[in-house]
Amino acid sequence: MSFVSTIDTVKTEPGIKKTILLTSSKRSKFQMYPMRLSYQILQYNPEVKLFNKQYLPVSVMVEGKFTSFFKNRLTQETEAMLGKIGEKFVDKSQKEGKMIFVGDGDFVKNEYNSKSGEFTTMGYNRWEDYRFSGNEDFILNSVEYMLDDAGILSARSKRVKLRLLDNARLFNNKLLWQGLNIGLPVALLGIFGIGFNYYRRKKYITR
Repeated sequence: MSFVSTIDTVKTEPGIKKTILLTSSKRSKFQMYPMRLSYQILQYNPEVKLFNKQYLPVSVMVEGKFTSFFKNRLTQETEAMLGKIGEKFVDKSQKEGKMIFVGDGDFVKNEYNSKSGEFTTMGYNRWEDYRFSGNEDFILNSVEYMLDDAGILSARSKRVKLRLLDNARLFNNKLLWQGLNIGLPVALLGIFGIGFNYYRRKKYITR
């Protein structure tokens, strides 16, 4: 997601179940809207201490019987029109339904390349030339769940989940990991060489 908004769950009528599907990372921050964005922020490394929020919800699923937004709001003209076609206004769903809310509607779009005349795949980031496969998996799993297709959903969920690295921790401990991966093997090789030469000298000099 590019510019995602957080989602706040509010108190609703009983019987509505809310499930958080997607959250931000454990190092997050948010800014109130409206705000000014500029590419100049890319010139500076982000300060980790400013990202003091954790796991902000960005996608929520609600389930249950929903009350119509137009309850007690119908005009006389609308009621008359419904009466003419023989329909009755239903202020609450008779069966349980499911809805999914995402803080960024563009995460399902396919960008269009005007030069080649082609559409990119879902989840493609042209700035990094990388495709996030999770976007397509998320929307397909969501649709299948809302359609009660449990069989397909369970079959699709059988996969190995890759854990992301903590980039902030890697950046702060960059020298340590470089030393362990580069300096430590060289040091061990040097100790082995010194020990081997010492062993050979001691062995052949005593003879």
